[in-house]
Amino acid sequence: MIFMFFIFLLISVNAYATVTATIEDPNISEGQIIELRLSSDTQQKGYPSLTELEKDFMITAQSSSASYQMINGKASASYDFIVNLLPKRTGVITIPAIEWNNQKTKPLKVSVQPASDALQTPNKNVMTISGKILEESVYENASFTYQAQVISDTDLIETHFNAPIMADSEVIAIGDIQFGQVEKDGVVYRTLTQEYAIFPKKAGTDQIIQGATFHGVFLKQKYRQRPMLEPFIYGPVTTPAQDVILRAQDLSISVLPKPQSEQNKWWLPAKEVTMTQTFSPSLENLKTGDSITRTIDIKAVGVTGVQLPDMHIQSDNNFKVYAETPKKETFYSPVKGITGQLT
Repeated sequence: MIFMFFIFLLISVNAYATVTATIEDPNISEGQIIELRLSSDTQQKGYPSLTELEKDFMITAQSSSASYQMINGKASASYDFIVNLLPKRTGVITIPAIEWNNQKTKPLKVSVQPASDALQTPNKNVMTISGKILEESVYENASFTYQAQVISDTDLIETHFNAPIMADSEVIAIGDIQFGQVEKDGVVYRTLTQEYAIFPKKAGTDQIIQGATFHGVFLKQKYRQRPMLEPFIYGPVTTPAQDVILRAQDLSISVLPKPQSEQNKWWLPAKEVTMTQTFSPSLENLKTGDSITRTIDIKAVGVTGVQLPDMHIQSDNNFKVYAETPKKETFYSPVKGITGQLT
């Protein structure tokens, strides 16, 4: 009898379990990622069905969490499944009902404002991201510059960019994040800019670059009157730190094949190449049987160290050569940019 009662209790609890869907802010800017939180007071089996979301959103991340608390001797639990969504378009978009173990959430609506309009909205935490290619086309194995820029009217506590993605390419960050300011319609905004050198390995037209993403932590401000203390003042009230994730729009670029005249030749699309050599000890007073170290250093601007060819120096009747393994490096210079080095 006790056993049957226990089973009935489990079934009853599961029958009254509810799954709810929530988002923090239904009004966002283009490129901003939405955190959709599915919550239940009982642990659910399996995963919710997210297929319907893919029509209007790109799913960028999924995670789950559980929390427990005791209030006045009564225990409670919350089980959350979190989905990060990137809207595929602007305007009013409906987050459809999500089914999870035969239970459905209620639909939610979110308004996605174009990035250009967000900068004209007063009394709002403005934060937008955009991507830009600084060249119209590029040769295969050469580099082009991709620039990601965040514009914000809010102080950010933490900032981090994730590089753009391009198939069959190498992506290298150029320097550190650059902080600055820009004025639009009389309002001064903070800017955060990160540049990347992208090296496509294959030729082709309209190749897609998936936009860079930005993760930041900021102190959100809400504008409201404070009638109890300052009834005639309308100003910002700071709330606890909050996360924001932004993703720039996808872009495309045409990657040209190496010129026909270079088809049967070795191809290094560098902007500048220098070659130096040093001898140790000096060549002065060199005698038969003495050993000497010859160091050859090649630097090429606009390519990586991996792209530089190996050197092959053969022994002859006058010298025996014992070559060390060459060292290839890539470094960044504020003056010349990405530079490959072979030593």
